[in-house]
Parts: sequence; C-alpha cells; structure tokens
Amino acid sequence: MFTIQDLRARIPRLRRHAYLLTGNMHSADAAVEACVGALRRGGDGRPTAADDVDLFRSFHMGLLVPTRPVPGPDAACERDAKLADVRDRLFGLSPTERRVVALVTVEGFTPGDAAKILRMDRRRLEQLLIEGRRHLSTPRRPLRAMIIEDDQLIGLDIAASLEEMGYGDCIHAANSIEAFEAAAGGEPDLIIADVKLSNGDSGVELARRLTGRSNTPVVFVTAFPEIPLADPAVSKDRVLPKPFSTSAFKTMVRRTMTMPAA
Repeated sequence: MFTIQDLRARIPRLRRHAYLLTGNMHSADAAVEACVGALRRGGDGRPTAADDVDLFRSFHMGLLVPTRPVPGPDAACERDAKLADVRDRLFGLSPTERRVVALVTVEGFTPGDAAKILRMDRRRLEQLLIEGRRHLSTPRRPLRAMIIEDDQLIGLDIAASLEEMGYGDCIHAANSIEAFEAAAGGEPDLIIADVKLSNGDSGVELARRLTGRSNTPVVFVTAFPEIPLADPAVSKDRVLPKPFSTSAFKTMVRRTMTMPAA
C-alpha cells in the first residue's frame, strides 16, 4: 500500500500522463486533482493506492479523453518541446488507442497491466497497441507553410524555425501577387503573415482572401498587433507581436495547429 510520500512521488508522472491524454497542462492538473480526490482513504484518512496499477486505474476511471487537445494556454509547450511533440503525435490516434499507447509505450506498463488499468480485454488492448504503433510509425507528410513577409531576413528566420518543427516546404511571398501565385501550387497547412506589407497590402485582408474557402490556420506576426486585433474575426491567440523569440514563435504555432478551426 502506498504511503503519502509514495503518492506524492508519483504525481509528476501522473501529470505528464494526463497532459499527453488531454493536451493541456491546466486540464491535466485538474484531472490529477480529481483522481487524488477520488482515491480511497487509508487508516490515517489520507488518499492511498495499492500500487501503480491501482493508481492509474483510478485515474483512467474518471478521465474523459478528448479527441483534440483542450484549447488554452499551455506552459508545457514552452518548457518541453519534445513532450509537446509526443502529445501532438498521440493526438493522431483515437482516444482509446491514445490511452493504450501512452500506458504501454510511454509509461512502461506491460500490456497485461494496461488491460487491468483500462478494464479491457487483453487481446483487444494488444490489437489497439499494434494499430496505434503502426499509425505512429507511418511517416507523416511534411507540413507546408506560406510565409507572407516583406522583410527577407525575418522571413528566413521564420522558415528556419518552421523547418526545425518538421515543416518540409516553406513558401515565401512578399505581397498579395506573390502569395496568390504561390497558393496556386497547393493549399498550405499554415500561413504566417505580417500585417503591414511594404507595397501597402494588408496582411489581414490577404489572409482572409487566401483562406476564404478553407480553414487554413493563420498566425499574424506584426509590430502593430492592434491592427489585426481590431478585427473581431482575429483571435488574440493568433497574434504574435514583433520582436519575438524563437521559443515564443514555436509555442504560438503549436497552439494554433492544435486549436479548433475558427
């Protein structure tokens, strides 16, 4: 039987597990708090569990796993980019596959113990594990980004950051003409747009025209954040003021790519 010290020592592991399943650290902390609150009490009145399997079973019994990461600020993206990347890959799986793969592949439980935690037939769990691992091992299509920026150096810095994040094709455009010519070659997965372009074009209006028939997410990078924020259709979560750090830019992109379409 766990002591209170044993339980406290397992909270960081449980928080990480909850983050990978919910996609947001605030939601993860709420799930862990709910789990601890639901644990049975020992003779001293404190929460306890028999072992790790018992603890994680209690956690999963009370957890509703979303199909998309829960929207909202996510400090984990800034602190641990690798953990955020694991989360993003796991969210390519169904909620049940995600539970199974996270328990066995990330947390190191045996399939037998994972089946006990999820109260699932072991053969079904092993099949879900095979399917989940197969999906994760399938090479992902490199994402395609369009960078609308008339400052060439800033555009190159943005492209370098995106390539570090796994983007395979970054298209550059300095104005609306170049942007529409580039869009004719295929719809991008993400648009990074400055707001005031040197030829007088509005990045906000240009992005609206480019995404008129699609749900392509847009991040505005600008020294004039008040301009896009004056548009009610633009979310403040998709406006990054200049100058910005590489980590702030990457965090903004990760958040944008996991947010529901506007």
